[in-house]
Amino acid sequence: GDGASPVLVPGTIQIESVPAGRQITLRNLEVDPGVWARSLYFRVNSAPLFLEDVSTEAHPNLYGMEAANCAFVTLVDCDIRAGDAGINPWNYGVMIRGSAGYTAYGTYFEGGSFPDVAGQDGLLVASVFAYLSGCTVQGGSTTAAGLSGGSGMQVDDPTVAVRHTDTSFLSGTPAPPSPEIEVTNGANLVAFDEPHRALKVEEAVVREGETGTLTYTGAPGDFVLAMASLSSTPAFLPGEQGALHVDFPLTTSVFFGQVVGGTFSVPFGVPELGPGVDSLPAYVQALVQDDDGLKVSAPSFTLLLDGSL
Repeated sequence: GDGASPVLVPGTIQIESVPAGRQITLRNLEVDPGVWARSLYFRVNSAPLFLEDVSTEAHPNLYGMEAANCAFVTLVDCDIRAGDAGINPWNYGVMIRGSAGYTAYGTYFEGGSFPDVAGQDGLLVASVFAYLSGCTVQGGSTTAAGLSGGSGMQVDDPTVAVRHTDTSFLSGTPAPPSPEIEVTNGANLVAFDEPHRALKVEEAVVREGETGTLTYTGAPGDFVLAMASLSSTPAFLPGEQGALHVDFPLTTSVFFGQVVGGTFSVPFGVPELGPGVDSLPAYVQALVQDDDGLKVSAPSFTLLLDGSL
C-alpha cells in the first residue's frame, strides 16, 4: 500500500512454522476473512510476531485471532473482534496459548455477542506471561434470558502471569455481568499505576528522501530517549513492567530531553539506504525516565524503502 491507508486483505492470514532467525511483521492491514473463515491464525512460530494497526472482525462463530505455541506475540494499536451472532462458545476476541511471551499496547479486544448464548470473553490468556498497556478488553453481550455477557479477560491457568498498565477490562451486558477479569486456578495478576506511553512512527512506509513523523505520547515531565534498531527480539524487563522491543547494538538513538506537555511530534528524514538495498525494517521504542525510574514505551515499526519503489 501507500503506507498511509490500510490495505484490505480478503480472507485469512495464517502463518505457521516460521523458524527462529526470521521476523513476522504485519502493519496497516484490514482483514476481512469472509464466510466461515478465521481472521488471524498463528501457530508454532519460532520467529517473533509483531502486528501494528491491524484490524479485523471475524465471521460469526469464529474468534478474531489465535496465537498458539509461538515465540513472542506483540500487538500495537490493533482492533480485533470476534464474530457475532453465532452459537460457538469459543468466540473469544483473541486467544493466546502456550507462547513464550505476549505484549499488547493500545489495542482493542472484543468477544462475540449472541442472541441465544452467553457473551464471550474479549481475551483468553493461557500458559503465557503477558503484559498489556493502554488497552481496552471488552466482553461480548447477549440478549438471552438468564445469561450474562462475557468477561473482559479470562485467565484460567496457574502458569499465567498478567501485568497491565492503564488498561480497561469491561464485561458484556446484561447485568449482572460476568467478572471483568475471570481468574481461576491461581493465575497471577498485577496492575501498575502508570500512564500508557507510546512512541509511534505515523507512516507504515517511508521512502528514501521522504520525511516521516515520530510521535511520543506519555506524561508531562518524562525524559525521553528514542531508540531504533533493524530487528526486534522482545524480552521482558526486570520488574515485569513492559518489554524491550529493540535490539542492541542500536541503529540510532536520539535524546529528546524533558517532555513538558507529555506529547511531541518530530519529523525525520530517510537517507540513501545504500547500493543494492531495496528496503530496511525499523523498530522504534522510547526509554523513559520519570520520578519513579526507567520505563519503556509501546514500540512501533516502519519499512524504509528505496526511493524508486
